[in-house]
Amino acid sequence: MKPFSTIKSLREAIDSGSISKAEVIKFYKQRMEKYNPQLNAMLEIFPEEPVTFNDGPLSGIPGVLKDNICQHGKTASAGSKILGNHVPSYNSTIKKRLEGAGGVVLGRTNMDEFAMGTSGEFSAFGDKKNPWDLKRAPGGSSSGSASA
Repeated sequence: MKPFSTIKSLREAIDSGSISKAEVIKFYKQRMEKYNPQLNAMLEIFPEEPVTFNDGPLSGIPGVLKDNICQHGKTASAGSKILGNHVPSYNSTIKKRLEGAGGVVLGRTNMDEFAMGTSGEFSAFGDKKNPWDLKRAPGGSSSGSASA
């Protein structure tokens, strides 16, 4: 499996049976765990949880959500230590729609504090790194998502 597959190519591979949904999820979780120590793209990689796949158009397709998107029972700090203990009691519309379409959220990404930066260097949880050149920032308030 190629690491930079498109959603379309993943969907085609899953539908053809050349790879299973569980194998796709495992592949991307392993990549996140391998590369996050040097990139700091992820604030949290969700632990193994039983995944129930529905038949939606994104069934078996992995993704991550920025740390300012509320996910029931998961921390949503918006890249700030002030909100470091904030755990929403509800899912955002984005989370509901992704999961309703079958998408699997694997974690939450680092970001500039309160989405108020442009370089990716202003998170309370450390700088994010550009995966193509670790001496550079990935840029943008969604820098963790870009790096991931």
